[in-house]
Amino acid sequence: MEMDQKHARHGPGARIELIDLARGAALAAMAVYHFTWDMEFFSYVQAGTTAVGGWKIFARCIASSFLFLVGVSLFLAHRDGVRWPGFWRRLAMVGAAKADGHIDANEQKRLFAEVERLGLDAEAKAYIFDLLTQDVDLYDLARSATTPEQGAEIYLAARLAIDPDQPSERAYLDALATRLGLPADLRAQLDGARQA
Repeated sequence: MEMDQKHARHGPGARIELIDLARGAALAAMAVYHFTWDMEFFSYVQAGTTAVGGWKIFARCIASSFLFLVGVSLFLAHRDGVRWPGFWRRLAMVGAAKADGHIDANEQKRLFAEVERLGLDAEAKAYIFDLLTQDVDLYDLARSATTPEQGAEIYLAARLAIDPDQPSERAYLDALATRLGLPADLRAQLDGARQA
């Protein structure tokens, strides 16, 4: 019983209180700095106050702490190895959803459902949602598929994310299938799986 409780606290996905406290301290420090910056902006404190001396060092320490905590969090999240196939599938879904220049309500619903289904932690979710603001490079995405099976999974993930009702969405899927080297019959089968 005691062993089970210990494992539950320190198993995969468990929160590490020290890291959470460090994140909270970094956020509080950032709030203090930005409050002072706002006071400077509205002329309540002398102009240039936050750009020199201790305030400048304080700002650099805050930024450094955020970068350090991101690095630690990435290490903890991927200490057993980065799960590249899942990453590339999610990236394919985001790219497909953005193919026509916007993400409609149905595409957004599918993406959110996939993110929830995967049980990602808050940082991984934030990363996925940050991808929504960036362009997806089809060449990098296609190069990530090291086997025909991975290529099929990436294409299917993109196909599941959208209903290609716009020419740009169809063009995206065509380009992705071409770069992945998918045979026409396999692509037709994957497209049929989406409609089933």
